[in-house]
Amino acid sequence: MAKQFKKLAFKGAVLAAGLAYLYQQNFKIKTSHYFVENPHFTGGLDGLRIAQLSDLHFPKQRVASQEIIDQVAQARPDLIFMTGDIIQGDQVFDEKELFNFAKALVDLAPVFAVYGNHEAGSALARRMESVLSAAGVTFLNDQAVSLEFAGDPITIMGLLEKPNRRFLQGDALRYIQLSPEQIGQPKLLLAHHPEAFLRYHEDMAKSPDLVFTGHAHGGQIRLPGLGGLFAPGQGEFPKYTAGLFHIPGQPQKQIVVSRGIGASAFPVRINNQPELVVVDLTPAKHALSQHLQDQIDQASQAAGAWSPSQVHDYFDRTASQTLQARADLNQNSLGQSPATQSVAEDFLAEDPYRVKPSLAGYRLDSKTQDPVTDTVADQYITIKEEKIIR
Repeated sequence: MAKQFKKLAFKGAVLAAGLAYLYQQNFKIKTSHYFVENPHFTGGLDGLRIAQLSDLHFPKQRVASQEIIDQVAQARPDLIFMTGDIIQGDQVFDEKELFNFAKALVDLAPVFAVYGNHEAGSALARRMESVLSAAGVTFLNDQAVSLEFAGDPITIMGLLEKPNRRFLQGDALRYIQLSPEQIGQPKLLLAHHPEAFLRYHEDMAKSPDLVFTGHAHGGQIRLPGLGGLFAPGQGEFPKYTAGLFHIPGQPQKQIVVSRGIGASAFPVRINNQPELVVVDLTPAKHALSQHLQDQIDQASQAAGAWSPSQVHDYFDRTASQTLQARADLNQNSLGQSPATQSVAEDFLAEDPYRVKPSLAGYRLDSKTQDPVTDTVADQYITIKEEKIIR
């Protein structure tokens, strides 16, 4: 009897620990990094980095505002997008907290935002927009704006969420007016609903190269191998819950779906950590690899840290291997020592010449990872050590 009780107690403890771990995931944000390839993203747009925040649901965002700000700051974005459900319907929010949060983001990069279904029809939506606008956020309510990066233009469109959701029928972008110049530019779209993906391309003149969405909350409960279980507007086992997708037969027309950060009707996420999305634009994977090579090569020559043969050896792998190594390094650095994460962040931020006293610890930690990560770690440490020596 005592032995059976101990077994039951042990199983109960394991179950409780597992549930506690899954619940704690609701309060920690994870960064997902995507490289989006399109031949339109050339010149100054090559390497453009965008951070996306979706479905914050203030005041039910769960993740502390400062933690979100810190994660965005570490990503060093060129632009920040907020793709709807910033507030929780008519639930009163702390205006000072929301202002300070938005102002901290604006201090990092230009911020653009759109409404989600929780703003549509909410009596507090206009107040929220006023608070964020005062902090420097630009709302795109069926509007478009053009920006230039190193002389190369890009148009950013924003879809206004309306209570009747007419965008789900016909041309979703029919109220957005574009100039002839904007029609000919690369285009990004901020929208809330991923299930309307095809509707965003009804008018080919306005058809965006990349759409940023949220709404699905990652399917709320995610099962390994199956993905999310349910999403509003898509039902059971929905397609668009998280990640990068493209129109069938048109791989250059893509959509990124954020799992979001907060919670709404169903208050708990299961195996579905709140997410910051970071997107790097590139005309091709080869071009991105060349871009990274040029950056390191220039810095190497200026600092005298790398020989030409070392530069050649480092980039003598395919572009896909380079990208995979970076992705592996990003994933494997999570959960390691603070020193390891710090060095990994430097590497992923493409700034290998900020010397930090963590090489020995990083070399040791990296040896517990897979061979690709070990190789990247060794090469990265070589850069660091030679810089220190010289």
